[in-house]
Amino acid sequence: MSAIKKQAEKVSSDCHDATGVTFDPTIIITIITTLLQLFGGCNKTQAQALKSIHSPNNLEKWVVKREIRKAAKGHSDDQDVVYAALLDHGVKVTSAELKSLWSEAGN
Repeated sequence: MSAIKKQAEKVSSDCHDATGVTFDPTIIITIITTLLQLFGGCNKTQAQALKSIHSPNNLEKWVVKREIRKAAKGHSDDQDVVYAALLDHGVKVTSAELKSLWSEAGN
């Protein structure tokens, strides 16, 4: 199983456990991939990206919300649940996990 798919399934599971909302992991895969490509496009190192994932600033939080809105059209009621699950799960991402995610996203 790919690293991104594994993380997406964890986020989807977190959404379901927290609220009972089942969210399609393929949408979460799209969001995670886009965010990783954004970090790479901003010339962030993996250490800087990990810091941003663990403690995103306001601009990064806005980008996450925007990417969720774009990827989850038709799921407007559940977007806040996914946003919270992504932020909660981001704190748990380790350096080793980020390294595999980073390479898989093409950075």
